[in-house]
Amino acid sequence: TVPKGHIRYCQTRVPPFPLAHDNPPDAAFFRRAEDFACKGAKFGMIVAATRFYSQEEDSRQVKERIFSRYRPRLVINLSQVHRDLFPNAEQPALVLISENTPTAATDTFTLCSVERSSSFKKHGAFEIGPESVRVLPSLDVATSIDALKVASWGTARDWALVQRLSRFHSLQRFLGEAGLEVHQGYIRGNRRLSTPRKMLEHLELKKTAVHHGWIDLTDLQKFKEPKLEAARSPSIYRAPLLVLARTLIGNRVVCSYTTTNLVYSNLFSGIPLGGSDDRVARYLNGVLNSSVVNYFLFLTSPVWGVERYEVRKAEWMRLPIPALPAQSADRSEE
Repeated sequence: TVPKGHIRYCQTRVPPFPLAHDNPPDAAFFRRAEDFACKGAKFGMIVAATRFYSQEEDSRQVKERIFSRYRPRLVINLSQVHRDLFPNAEQPALVLISENTPTAATDTFTLCSVERSSSFKKHGAFEIGPESVRVLPSLDVATSIDALKVASWGTARDWALVQRLSRFHSLQRFLGEAGLEVHQGYIRGNRRLSTPRKMLEHLELKKTAVHHGWIDLTDLQKFKEPKLEAARSPSIYRAPLLVLARTLIGNRVVCSYTTTNLVYSNLFSGIPLGGSDDRVARYLNGVLNSSVVNYFLFLTSPVWGVERYEVRKAEWMRLPIPALPAQSADRSEE
């Protein structure tokens, strides 16, 4: 099949211009602007903000190429007011004004985050206070996963906190060293495949039963879905379990522990603990429900606060986790 025009256009540039997942046309517009702009000319665009905060490799390549090939001058984050400006838009917006000049190592740009003030209803104007304006090093933002998100919602101290915590190993590595894995729950979907009998013997987890640190089993019922699109292996529902919720509760991320077999949907990720050291479960249940982890995920999640109020499995997995106290002698300086 012949690719769409903007895909073919980006693929035939020298060098080829990268595109994000699902090949949205945003990047092609920047590359096309170069064809019409003389050296040093400025051009501005309103684009989907999600791709500039994304942790996905293809989106990171697009951001790095745009920020390094076209010198950024001004970025306006409209994520908090996009419903007022673009009520039918599926994704939040970001304004990027760039210069048709390669970015130098010493270049900086101005970032403005527009907030919806309490007086907006009176005058209909968006206000930008001095606390919402920052000057950032262009190439650092181009290559960093978290810099733009932290700068949009946090402070210099928050960035220092993120950098400090990021020195620890990720949750994925922590679990791997403990012989544990994370699994997403079943998908209802098209319901073409029969549900394994073992799953029908377990209780079904509901969002209302999830609390910080524990699960209320009182009103849970046996799982009754006869068919699913993807049931997953019945072993992932076997207790003891740590359950990570995708949605927030009370504007906080949630990790819960249970000693009862539970069937959970893909709104949750489960960590079957099997015969692992009980300290691992208690340690992770405490750390993952802490205020520091909650704030770190808010500052670094490409979705929470930008598009939706949730934390996905990939963001949980890159979360930095200090080693268990008894195992941290070689990392005492951190």
